[in-house]
Amino acid sequence: MKLNTPRTRALGMHLVLMLVTCLLASRVLVAHLAAPSVSSPTEAATPWGGDYFPNTLLTDQNGRQVRFFDDLIKDKVVVINFIFTSCSDSCPLETECLDGR
Repeated sequence: MKLNTPRTRALGMHLVLMLVTCLLASRVLVAHLAAPSVSSPTEAATPWGGDYFPNTLLTDQNGRQVRFFDDLIKDKVVVINFIFTSCSDSCPLETECLDGR
């Protein structure tokens, strides 16, 4: 049995992605459980405010300059996906499913 095939590499990348996702989810859960309950929906009601995420200046696919926190994720539900450009197995299909249509 060959251990260094494209399929096993893709499986390894998916396992790493799952591990990172689980670690991030556990951090979110712990932060959510540790956060004090606030009755008004303010930035203080979430541990993921402007001090948690960097407000880095980015360039989007249309060439516009945007701030990571202020323009892209503030007051929104966000899904972040890691796309492996060298994956030819299931990654293209998974990426296509992100389109949402």
